[in-house]
Amino acid sequence: MLPRGRERQSSGEVLLLATPPPGDAHLADAMCPADRSPPSCEKRFCGYPHPMRANAIRELPGGTPRQRRDRSRTASGLLITLLLVSAACTGPARTTSAYQSKAVDTADEVVSASRTVLLAAQLGDEGRSFAPTISVTVADAETDAETARDAFTSVQPPNAESDNLRAALLPTVQDACDVIGEVRIAARRADGDLSQVAAPLGQLADELDAFSTRYG
Repeated sequence: MLPRGRERQSSGEVLLLATPPPGDAHLADAMCPADRSPPSCEKRFCGYPHPMRANAIRELPGGTPRQRRDRSRTASGLLITLLLVSAACTGPARTTSAYQSKAVDTADEVVSASRTVLLAAQLGDEGRSFAPTISVTVADAETDAETARDAFTSVQPPNAESDNLRAALLPTVQDACDVIGEVRIAARRADGDLSQVAAPLGQLADELDAFSTRYG
């Protein structure tokens, strides 16, 4: 049997105060009977159960224990996700060989994108493919090349030797990305002569291929 002034919820897990502790005006206001006006309530804490008493407790700062646990788990999950994304974008290469491997992968990706654009430009000029198909193909190749460039740029070189490798690779990669962008613009405008716009990619792809062969 529960002491006077206490009542148990139907779940049997939480005790709700029907008579609030002295000085807790927030609960007292919520527990005062709805059909009693303030003048008719002789005491500040009248002690009558009120349908809003459970809501008053739930609305206290911090919420219920379960709500606090849920918020804590959500915040922890977001923090872990942000840490993983940050690590993936800016992960350092701890050794020269690891950085060199990343450089070779980047060169290979841009070579593939460049030669795809060269072929698409040729097919477009020869009328062997529809203009929208050429435009989409070039745009996808541009995305691939720029993604490879950005991923490599975000990697921290571990030493001076890696700095030299970075300096040897990035200018050529950037030139290839710029040319691919120009081909994409020309393809969407249907200007024609795409092969002429894409022509510099031939030499750039050869240079990147040589880089890959040397360090791969």
